[in-house]
Amino acid sequence: MTHIMTTDDVIKSIEKDLIFFLNSNGGITFSGGEPTYQLEFLRKLVYHFYNKGIHTAIETCGVFNFDKCKDIFQKLNHIFVDIKNMDSNKHKEYTGLGNELILENIIRMAKINKSMVVRIPVIPGFNDDIENITSTSQFVKKNIKSPKIELLPYHMFGIDKYKNLGLEDYIYKYETPSDKTMKKLEEVVKNCGVEVMKYK
Repeated sequence: MTHIMTTDDVIKSIEKDLIFFLNSNGGITFSGGEPTYQLEFLRKLVYHFYNKGIHTAIETCGVFNFDKCKDIFQKLNHIFVDIKNMDSNKHKEYTGLGNELILENIIRMAKINKSMVVRIPVIPGFNDDIENITSTSQFVKKNIKSPKIELLPYHMFGIDKYKNLGLEDYIYKYETPSDKTMKKLEEVVKNCGVEVMKYK
């Protein structure tokens, strides 16, 4: 069940566990959807917890107006951002949008010098080829001071949601990449001088 919350509601809810955050070095991750699409909501929360000394992170698709968000990113501790495909035409074919703004925003975020991990959702037949993983890794190596990539295998956790939306034709369109494929792609990333990140 969903319900509407104000920023004050969110702050009150989180601050019930404030001692836990402070004692465990834990923090808050802004995710979505796309957090930057609710810019003022995000800004108020990030500033509030920055002033409280609470670690904050964001998960973003990279599609936003950087100039309007720069102050927020300067207050964050950690950034997770997707690169789905380095071929802009293919990116547009599958997502409806080219990747130029995403790559530009990654370069600009990297200059803020915050901890950043580029995520690649590995989808067979879309972006799991050696050429794409190599070019993505080279881009990350070139533009991020401490280059890190997390490879996320495509999964079907959202199967019930697709069924409820009447989108069953899309459920089995892609397969989960094999462990062998994931290990091969990890080696490609490492050979480009980029650290492979894994989170449990």
